Amino acid sequence: MNDITSRFLEAYRWVIANDKTPDTKTFAKELGISISMMTEIGKERSNIGIKAIQNIVKKFHVNSEWLIAGTGDMIREEQTSPQPVVSQANEFYKELYEKIYEENKALLQKVGKMGGEIEMLKKTNEQLKNEILSLKEELLQEQTESFTLSVAGSEQKMSPTRANIADAPFSRKRQNPQIEK
Repeated sequence: MNDITSRFLEAYRWVIANDKTPDTKTFAKELGISISMMTEIGKERSNIGIKAIQNIVKKFHVNSEWLIAGTGDMIREEQTSPQPVVSQANEFYKELYEKIYEENKALLQKVGKMGGEIEMLKKTNEQLKNEILSLKEELLQEQTESFTLSVAGSEQKMSPTRANIADAPFSRKRQNPQIEK
């Protein structure tokens, strides 16, 4: 293992210890190297490449002079307070979240409007049911009155007389022998 790789590992331990990245996998991804390559570097079986050197300097403000030559401080002076690092992936997820949030907000408004419409339809339905019941009662009332008038009218036309009673089927004598006894 060369000196640059040794200092790279020292910077890696500082990045993890200071919560600049959550874990080795994320660190490797941010540097553009595979997790297996990071493992090999950590086990001192492989040296660091130029791509990882460039990215650790850019993303974690490691002093390039310190990393390559071993002079100066490990972290650049202008980086005195921790600055959040927003990666492209984080920006993508932020935009996606905002888009979904706006869509959900619009859907909630639609649901609210539909809830109001449902309540109006329930009231209209109840009014229509009451109107149908009222019309049924009126129809029943009219049919009852019509039937009563019809029956009353037929009674007037057919006032009972002896001839009518004699002709009526219920007035005939039965042919049942037990009744005649």
